[in-house]
Amino acid sequence: MSPSDEAPPPAAWYDDPSTPGQARWWDGAEWTEHVRFVPLGSIPPSASRHDSAAKAGAAARELRELAAEIIERGDAGR
Repeated sequence: MSPSDEAPPPAAWYDDPSTPGQARWWDGAEWTEHVRFVPLGSIPPSASRHDSAAKAGAAARELRELAAEIIERGDAGR
């Protein structure tokens, strides 16, 4: 199989190859004009949209649980 026969990476946010600290949307065929700021190295080249969404969901659940604990203890606003 030659390199041109290999499937391109799936559509997802990837570290922008031209601007460190920025992610660029790869549409599965080419880079788009869509960009966003990210901490350096936070999106590994193999990351997929599903992986990122799953991590964001897990982080949101952890924050909700922490907020509930703080409110339950009565520490909110201190």
